Amino acid sequence: MNPSLFRVLGITSLILMALVMTVSPDVFAEVGGGRSGGYRGGCHTCASGMKFAEMNPSTMPKDQDSGRIFFYRTSVLGAALRPDINLNGTKIGDAIAQGFFYVDRPPGNYEVVTSTEVDRKVTFVLENGQTRFVKFSVSSGLFVGHVYGELVDSAVGMEEIKECKYTGADAVPK
Repeated sequence: MNPSLFRVLGITSLILMALVMTVSPDVFAEVGGGRSGGYRGGCHTCASGMKFAEMNPSTMPKDQDSGRIFFYRTSVLGAALRPDINLNGTKIGDAIAQGFFYVDRPPGNYEVVTSTEVDRKVTFVLENGQTRFVKFSVSSGLFVGHVYGELVDSAVGMEEIKECKYTGADAVPK
């Protein structure tokens, strides 16, 4: 196939993701006319828990013989894409737009995998008492977007995660 055709398909896919998979509250508010039956704003496929800044979870693990890993996704681009997040082969959550959660794990080597059309992996070492941040972003794919993780510096992670909402199993972790 012609390489320029792949480029056009990739750009088209990205545009469609932006238009179809994200919801504009203004569009639905106009359709509903502000009445009780109308859409009242927000992204219906995004996280809806308490904001990180309001919840203010500890960045340190509960157990001193563990490390803490935060997983978050700031963008609403491709909000309908919510792939499983697997840590060393076990599902621990979903990559939900504008959401975050965290897990405490013993020191060791870790691999984070998300899958849409392809598997996307990020690997790192977690030390005792260490806090890691894995940020998820969306890139265009041939048919659907790809959600991929990247390890970010703690200072960057703490700043970017502030407006994300908790998506963990409990409403507020203890």
